[in-house]
Amino acid sequence: MAKRIQMEFKLLNEKSPGSATAEFIDNNINKWKVTLPGPAGTAYEGYKPFLEVELPAKYPFEKPSIKFSPSIYHPNVDDEKLIGNFCWGEDYKTQMHIFEIIQTAADILKNPNNASPINIKAAQEYTENYAQFVKTCKAKLASTHGKH
Repeated sequence: MAKRIQMEFKLLNEKSPGSATAEFIDNNINKWKVTLPGPAGTAYEGYKPFLEVELPAKYPFEKPSIKFSPSIYHPNVDDEKLIGNFCWGEDYKTQMHIFEIIQTAADILKNPNNASPINIKAAQEYTENYAQFVKTCKAKLASTHGKH
């Protein structure tokens, strides 16, 4: 498994969805910190949210845990900082690469999946009052990620 994890780590840093970069947490190849720059033209622009990736001992036969740390205000991120299962959920397959999952996380920053929100308030604001969504989002980002 270590060989696959190292290959995936290298692939992520080389392919870098949205200029994402990864590093090991405490030199543990099963725990990664992925910096995911906020896409231009979104409420996340200018911020660099982190994703914590934890690979279980039986990876890839068990799906990884991926969460924003600290949490962000987003229709597809819950209070536990977890990304909604629509990223992989029932569709997770052992052939999937972390790169693909991180790409999905980068994509939801640009295009939230409001058809399957897990943060209903954020989804409603995004749809009904985007200006308020941006204001709420930036306030949370400033308090957790520093001012940009």
